[in-house]
Amino acid sequence: MIEIRRILVPMDFSECSRRGLRYAVAMAERFASEIVLVHAIEAPLNLPPQTLVRLDPEGPAMPIMDYVREAADRRLNAMLAELSLASIPAQGVISVGDVRDVVLEAAKAQNVDMIVMGTHGRKGLRHLLIGSVAEDIVRRSEVPVLTTRMHEEHASVPPTESAE
Repeated sequence: MIEIRRILVPMDFSECSRRGLRYAVAMAERFASEIVLVHAIEAPLNLPPQTLVRLDPEGPAMPIMDYVREAADRRLNAMLAELSLASIPAQGVISVGDVRDVVLEAAKAQNVDMIVMGTHGRKGLRHLLIGSVAEDIVRRSEVPVLTTRMHEEHASVPPTESAE
């Protein structure tokens, strides 16, 4: 029998990654698994890491990477609290680096049995120019990877009232 004890979910806080998390939660409930949320911080391309930001004009300046890490930590902790309320055991990992490498390294380090992640499902020129994180992870992963593709939601149009 296949055992899925630990599920890794790459999390960039987008709706796409949240969709992957919803699938992971369903699997975790079914298999009594633990979820490992992984967030990769990629250094801003055009800013040196020693760049300072000041959120409050009167407050102290802080290095941009510290700000980004603190913001990611707050968001990840909020998600972990939600999972805890749903009685899903979970932990979070934040690492600096390319998301592909961070996810694959975390999968090994955390000894996960599966990766569940959202993907945009881009095609054509957009795929060629942007690439596919999910595709690269699927190719390089040593554990099974479940991808959940984002679809445009088609809102239903309410029926028009007939004039009598």
